[in-house]
Order: sequence, then structure tokens, then C-alpha cells
Amino acid sequence: MRLWKCLYIVVAVYFVAVGNATNNQSEGSCESSGEYYPPVAPYPSSESAASTTSVTGFYGGVGIGLGRLKNRVYKDNTDTRRTKSKSGLLWDIFCGYNFQFGKVIVGVEALMGMEYAKPKVFTKDSTTTDDNSTGSVESTTLKRKYSFGLVPHVGYNVFGGFNVYLNFGTTIGKYNLRFKKRTKSNVATTTSKQATSTGTTTTTTTTITTNEPVIDEKKANKSKTKASIVLGLGLEQNFGPFFVGAECNKIVGKKIGEIKEGKEKVKTGSYTFKLKGGYRF
Repeated sequence: MRLWKCLYIVVAVYFVAVGNATNNQSEGSCESSGEYYPPVAPYPSSESAASTTSVTGFYGGVGIGLGRLKNRVYKDNTDTRRTKSKSGLLWDIFCGYNFQFGKVIVGVEALMGMEYAKPKVFTKDSTTTDDNSTGSVESTTLKRKYSFGLVPHVGYNVFGGFNVYLNFGTTIGKYNLRFKKRTKSNVATTTSKQATSTGTTTTTTTTITTNEPVIDEKKANKSKTKASIVLGLGLEQNFGPFFVGAECNKIVGKKIGEIKEGKEKVKTGSYTFKLKGGYRF
């Protein structure tokens, strides 16, 4: 057994020596002939190829998500207690252009969307929650019917086809204000009844007073177009020419206007969250 082990060691040493000699001979022949053989570059791996994926060019897509719209109603600058926020479905379509140099991405995006949140703020002049009470109830409903936006963004390629970016732009929204005032009051109504006894000349008159409810309603609608600032953060994953992502934006609060019928002034602001997908051309 020891003999076989020694034989294995000798054979291994022989092949190592032969290999070294062959390499030295080939290097010497190259130097003597004056020829130069450049090193062969390794074939790029799938990871390095994916990391060089560029998003430069035009793109388009659709988004769907939720928007949380805030309705703040006040009668003067110190009265901001009546605020209501409500969430609703939103969708939009968008298109844009990106330019990528290295890991940095800059671009601009145009979008058009609709939102279905309608927060309503109640203003109660008196306690009028049941049908038998009197007084008035006011309500102001806010809705953003549609919006257009132009939003530049700056992004960074984290790895592969995964990008993060910041939004900073402006959006123009069409807002609708609806004011309603319902007043309920009781009006005294007097009725008289006469009764004559049979066989006598005695006549009795009975007077009955009742309160009849009277309801008066006033309504007013107003539409306003306002521009607001948009700030947001987004994530994006590319799959060849296709991409999917998620985005969260804040639309900075803006004064919408005043309803003269109720002297109600309205401010608004909102947050939006959406999932989106699209295609790069």
C-alpha cells in the first residue's frame, strides 16, 4: 500500500512539472516571436447584464389605487374645527420620458386621473339629530372630479431593474363644492270646533292649537379649478420593456373658495397611493 501511495505522489508531481514547463515554453515562444495575445474578457453574467438595463426613452401606463381627500370648512381664519377626510377609489393614465446616465435617472411624467372620495362636513347650529327637533343643519361636500399633472422626478437604480425615485411637480384639479342647509321649525296652527247639544240651545266652542313642522332647504353648488404642489416617493421594477411599481404622493393643501350662501370657506389636501404598470417604447 505504501508503494502505491508513493507511485501516486510521483505521478502527480510529474504532471505538475510538465504543466509548468509547457507554460514557460509557450510564454518564451511568444516573447521570442514578438507576438502579443490580449487576454480574453469573461462573458458577462446575467446579473451584470441586468444591472446595465437602461430606462432611457418614452413610456406609458395606467395606475389604480386609493385617494384620501381632506375637506376643511371654516367661516373665518381662526375656525378650523370642522374637518373631514374620506378615502375613495382613484385611477389615472400617464406617459413620460426618462433619461438614464449611470445609476441616476431623471425624467418627467404627465398624467390625467379621476378620484371618487367625497368628504362631507356637517355644521350644526343647534341639536337637530332627530325628526321631532327644530333648528338647522348645514353640510358642505367636497369632490375632486378630475385632475391633470406634470411631475418631474429623479431616480436611482438600486440593483438590476429595481429603481427608486422622488416626485416633485404640480397638478391642476377640478373641485366641486356642494352646500346644503336644512331648517326645521314649528308653526302654531289654531282650529275651532263647535258642538250643539241635542234638544237644547247650548253651543260649545273648542279651540285646538297644534305645532306643524315646516322644513326649508337651501342648496348651492360651486366649481373651482386649482393648482397644487405634488410631492411623492415611488418604487419600480423592470421586466424587459414592461414595468410595475407603487407610488405614494401628497397633494399640498389649497384654499378652494367660499360659498356665499353659508359663508363657508373650504380648504383641501390629499394623499394618494397607487399601483401602476406600463410599457417602455
